[in-house]
Amino acid sequence: MPPRNDDPRPHHYEFAHRALPSIVRRFGAALVHNAASRELTPALLELWSEAGSRVPTEARLAPDGLSAAYEPDPQVPMVVITMPPARHMVEAHFAAIVASGDQTRYLVLEESWSPGSDRATVLGEWTSEGHYNLGPGPEPQRAAFIEAVRVLTRPPQD
Repeated sequence: MPPRNDDPRPHHYEFAHRALPSIVRRFGAALVHNAASRELTPALLELWSEAGSRVPTEARLAPDGLSAAYEPDPQVPMVVITMPPARHMVEAHFAAIVASGDQTRYLVLEESWSPGSDRATVLGEWTSEGHYNLGPGPEPQRAAFIEAVRVLTRPPQD
């Protein structure tokens, strides 16, 4: 099966791969720590609208399903963002903002393809240096994504 060549929708891409990583770099671990006592979905909806203002009107999307939830974990606290449904290559199903000490990581579960399969996902990470493909991801289910993020980010045990 040849690789899929369907491009991501500009609004979806701008939000998950530009706007959110920028916010994470700007505010860092404070985003996660503040999320423990604060609802982040309204701020995400504003950011979604702002990201949409940077794409043509006809390319703007509704924020259907967009939400954020704090996931407490003594070693790897995180905010998990559920995206509007991913329909094209590299669109994100989920994103996680992970606090590890004073470091912050931004990970996404992206729609992809795999030889012999119509559908696959990959885990990706945005850093100040750019985007990194971390390999095959789980099914696009919230619990599976959270577990994959925990495996990637949990400190090594002594």
